[in-house]
Amino acid sequence: ARVVQCNTSYQNFSRTDLIMAACVTGEAEVSLKAYEVGDVLRKELDLPECNDEGDLLKPKEILALATTKLIDFVAAGKEVSEESSSTVKEKLRAVRATVRRLPAEFWGAAKIRSGSTNDELLARILAKPATAGGFAAAIVCRCLRPNVVDTRSIESRGAGIIDGFTVLRGPGAYCTIDSEMENIGKLFRTERDAEKIGDCTFRVLDRNQPAPGQVVMSGKATKCEARFIALLTPKWCLLGIFRHAGPEAELETMNVFEGMRQEILTK
Repeated sequence: ARVVQCNTSYQNFSRTDLIMAACVTGEAEVSLKAYEVGDVLRKELDLPECNDEGDLLKPKEILALATTKLIDFVAAGKEVSEESSSTVKEKLRAVRATVRRLPAEFWGAAKIRSGSTNDELLARILAKPATAGGFAAAIVCRCLRPNVVDTRSIESRGAGIIDGFTVLRGPGAYCTIDSEMENIGKLFRTERDAEKIGDCTFRVLDRNQPAPGQVVMSGKATKCEARFIALLTPKWCLLGIFRHAGPEAELETMNVFEGMRQEILTK
């Protein structure tokens, strides 16, 4: 394949880079320009940044590539054709509405199995882009026994900052993820109602047991819009962090989580 050098003089996409850790809902798209909506869509579908001439893709080009990529999976092309009199931005928004409804399998995520590695679990949690309603960051580890996590098995991935607050520390002298996950494991069965992850204090919103051997817990950051959903099983403790962007976005994230929970339930 030919390597194309991009000509970056067309537009500066730094604004959309800043919102890639949060779900971009239909309501939020209204304030974005067509090229910004297009750039979010391009990143969600892993489309090339440049055309064959080396220029950054224009919104109309992104729309054509996105429709082609989706046509075999959903009737996205039909949605666009029905809006033939719409602007390019409206057509891009119609395609993004389809993308937000797509399951994680669209992005090639392997289903969780009994022998899934930490790397595979992280890939599954983060398969759906955060902008489309997926998780922005994830932490996974094994359990030594009920409510006791194996701190030697902790791995994490994803956006480290939400709304300016650190929610995921990288490796180093100031990394506190071991003690945080140890406390999260205990939080499933104690009366405590708060725990710190990174620089954020999260208050527990809910604990429930949807199935034997599974406990689900959700929490809300006190100083920003970060939230988490955690699942504890006899084998794993999985935690996904997302930025709350309203009921529509939260429903999509809950659907992603529920899909994973059901996969584990069948193992």
